[in-house]
Amino acid sequence: MDIIVNIPAVNAVLLDQQLQIIGADYQGMSTNPNTDPDTLIIDPVNPVQVRVHLDDAASQAEQDQATAIVQKHDPTQLTADQQAAQQAAQQMATVSAELGTLITQVNTLSGTLKTFKVAADPTALAAALNALIPQIGTSMAVNAQIMTALQLLLQQQGR
Repeated sequence: MDIIVNIPAVNAVLLDQQLQIIGADYQGMSTNPNTDPDTLIIDPVNPVQVRVHLDDAASQAEQDQATAIVQKHDPTQLTADQQAAQQAAQQMATVSAELGTLITQVNTLSGTLKTFKVAADPTALAAALNALIPQIGTSMAVNAQIMTALQLLLQQQGR
C-alpha cells in the first residue's frame, strides 16, 4: 500500500532515514518528480509528491505515522553523511584557497630572490629570507613550507 503526501520540498535521503522508524512495514519511498537522492527539491508552485511504500499489513497507526513524518519533514536538515560531505567540501575549499595563497607567496618570494645576487654571502641571503617571512603574515606551518620551497629553489640554483 502507498501513502501519498504532497510537500513543498524534500531531502529524500533524510526523509527515508526518518521513515525507517516505522519498522519492517516500511518498504521505501519515492518522489514525483523522481529525484536524485542528493538533490534538494524546493518548488512551492509544484509540490513534490512523496509516495511512502508500506507493506499491505501496515496498521492504521503506521500509516498515520508515515503521513505525519512526511508532513513534518524539514528538508533543510541534513543527515550525518550529508553534514560530513558539506564539511569536507568546506575544508577542501579552505585548503584550496590557502594553497593558492601559498603559491602566490612562494612566487613572490621567488621573484624577490632573483633580485638578490646568488653569489652573495649565504649568511646575508638567509638573513634577507628570514626578514621577508614576517612580512607575509602567515602561520608558522606556512612559513615552514615557504622555507622548504626556498631551500629547494636555492638547491636548484646550485647553492
